Amino acid sequence: MSEPEPYPTPGPAPYELPNDKSQAVNKKKLALRYVLDTIEKAATELEADFAAAGKKSPSESLTDGLGGSGSAWKSTLADQLRTDFSGVISDICSCISSEEGKVRSEWNSEPQFVDKTDPRAEWGKR
Repeated sequence: MSEPEPYPTPGPAPYELPNDKSQAVNKKKLALRYVLDTIEKAATELEADFAAAGKKSPSESLTDGLGGSGSAWKSTLADQLRTDFSGVISDICSCISSEEGKVRSEWNSEPQFVDKTDPRAEWGKR
């Protein structure tokens, strides 16, 4: 049996150091960037970023052929399922977009550097 190959994940991007020695890098901002990158990746994988990508809405593309005109599954149940599924998928995409906006806003509002005594300079340490 062969040994598993290591699959390292990339670390944070290099960042500029403060000129003022009383300042430190805001590690909360670095953590928020990681969260934002993760949300953006999820949105792309789930195609929740369909508008920016110029694609068809997942609520439309994933329910094509279920209920509605031109459908292989013509019934009131199929129509109801299409409506229900479309609603759930739209809600998921909306939640992802909303959370992405909230995290982006918080990330933008954080300064790059903080005082060394600020808890954000030691963010994540226990």
